[in-house]
Amino acid sequence: MHSLVLLPPNALTLSDKLVCDVKQRTRPSRVNSTTTFIDARGSEANTGVSAAATALPSVPELIARNDSPPPGSRPVCLSSDQKTANKVIASIKAANHPIGIELQNAVVAEALRKKIRHRERCRVNQARYRKRKHKSQADVQNGIARLWDEIKDLQSRCNDLSGVSASRTPWGVAGDYFRHFNYFLAHARSQYASKFFHDIMAPYVVDGSPSGGDTQIETWRCFALYFGDVHVELPGMKMPSEDTLVASTITMVTVTRNTLRYAFPHLNSDGDAGTQGGDWSPIAGRILGQRLVVHGSVLFGWDNTSNKVVRFQAQADLLTPMLKLLGNLEDVSFIFSKALITPDCKFV
Repeated sequence: MHSLVLLPPNALTLSDKLVCDVKQRTRPSRVNSTTTFIDARGSEANTGVSAAATALPSVPELIARNDSPPPGSRPVCLSSDQKTANKVIASIKAANHPIGIELQNAVVAEALRKKIRHRERCRVNQARYRKRKHKSQADVQNGIARLWDEIKDLQSRCNDLSGVSASRTPWGVAGDYFRHFNYFLAHARSQYASKFFHDIMAPYVVDGSPSGGDTQIETWRCFALYFGDVHVELPGMKMPSEDTLVASTITMVTVTRNTLRYAFPHLNSDGDAGTQGGDWSPIAGRILGQRLVVHGSVLFGWDNTSNKVVRFQAQADLLTPMLKLLGNLEDVSFIFSKALITPDCKFV
């Protein structure tokens, strides 16, 4: 009885031939302990598995799959791509759990895809930077060209100012007058202005009292000294008669410390523009730095025989902008009470 313990119950019915014909069953291995890898040149290190079945695609092939090159062009395989593939493969080799060939392909391909995207972004950014740099250089060159054109234009105007008026008509002389006026205010030079007045004005010009070119130059000099940022615009001209031209003017000036010192010295408590150490009145502080827009007119009396100006009269309404600025007649009256400039913009 004990001799049959290790035998199956039906051992007597199983012949030796039947037992020998049975094949032994074994569980197949899920993970192959040997895996094929590629180096940077696409060569294989086969450890026992068929190379045709497990070989990774070469680096250029993976790049071609993910870089989408233009038709007819070859995928670019850089040394950095090979280094990236080597690095990924080395990480796979160092893993405790080897992975299959398809997953290896996916890992390497994804690494190359990220590398290619990064390289493409860098290429686009560099192209944009070069484009901005080239545009900046072009803008500088264009700006230099414009400045040279402006310099030539200003030089031409300067040369024109030194010459005789090209248009000996009332309209041309009036236009030249205001052009010279603005130039004088910007440069405070009288050499061109003196020649201009000598060319267009008769030796004896009437302006309420005998006057001439020197008187007009002195008026211009007072404007440049008393006020800041003086600019005269000419909105229109008309000829009420054949020997009279009237030009409407808009003069813009800024009240500066020179304005207080030379035009309104009485606004200081010492009555002498602060030369004795006095204090300025609050009204002076209210008008200091303000921009005034003064409307006026200039009358040119024309002599058709000599083609020169024989009568000249200019007036401007300084009272209205001062009243608008101060808001009451009492302060305006106080400002002009001892001022060295009149409400109609005459210098005392």
